[in-house]
Amino acid sequence: MLQALIAFVTILSGYLFITKWHESRFIIRRQDSQGVYFYAAAAGIVLLLFAVALISQFDSHLIGIKKSLAVWAKSQLPLGENEKSLSAAYWIIVLSTTLSMGLIASYLLNCLQAVITMRKKDWVLLLGDGIKEKRWNPAYYIEGIYRYSSIKPLRRAINHLNADFELILFRGFDQAKPIGFTLHSGKVYVGQVMGAVDPVDSRDMIRILPMMSGYRDEITHKVTFTTFYKKLYERLDKTEELQHLHDESFEIVFSFADVQTANLFDTTAYDEFQKDKPRNDNQLDIDFSNTAPPKTPKAL
Repeated sequence: MLQALIAFVTILSGYLFITKWHESRFIIRRQDSQGVYFYAAAAGIVLLLFAVALISQFDSHLIGIKKSLAVWAKSQLPLGENEKSLSAAYWIIVLSTTLSMGLIASYLLNCLQAVITMRKKDWVLLLGDGIKEKRWNPAYYIEGIYRYSSIKPLRRAINHLNADFELILFRGFDQAKPIGFTLHSGKVYVGQVMGAVDPVDSRDMIRILPMMSGYRDEITHKVTFTTFYKKLYERLDKTEELQHLHDESFEIVFSFADVQTANLFDTTAYDEFQKDKPRNDNQLDIDFSNTAPPKTPKAL
């Protein structure tokens, strides 16, 4: 009975670890069930060894707990003839520690990676947002730090998997820049991608918060922008008739299959291109130099 329990908890702990640690969770998504099993078993064995070493260091302080567990195990567990209740109590402590490490260690490693890899401007942005929104709860900043923990592993996974479309989406998130999408219908949207960017996600839809939209000419393929959402967003809190609306009210969802092209949209570069256009061009000549994404999407 104990052997089966040890094997089960070891693999379960390893599975919990590899599915939560960013460095491994992107890798296993590309593995079949057997590959995931071996990854989980390897991680579980490492966690089990750490748990055994940890319990050995505090063995003298756990005598009372082991005796209490031994009494409980003898009366409640279907132990074999050769299985001693005191030994069962020891393994209950070890396996409980192993399972706890599988749950906690991945989150601790993710937070550590976030602290190490966060740039100075990331810290300034996090602290600035907290002060602006008057968030004094430490949990708010811990959650904010954790959001950065997947950035480096995600970039490595995207490059390793050669996921070109997700690379554009990731750059938009990482650089806080909008992305321009041209659909097969000729419709063009420029907006901020909302939600996570995952190179192995099986989703078939994408959600954006639009900044502006328009269409491509069927002959010249030049873009004409007709709708500008930023001005409307700025009026939401100022106009009484619009106060019941929020940015999320204007989010747009379309299929990945509908996207013909996608590119980072730099407003400064766009303005420069507009200056070089012929004066008889019928496209709109509007200054977007102050246009910025309404907000940055949440965690990966």
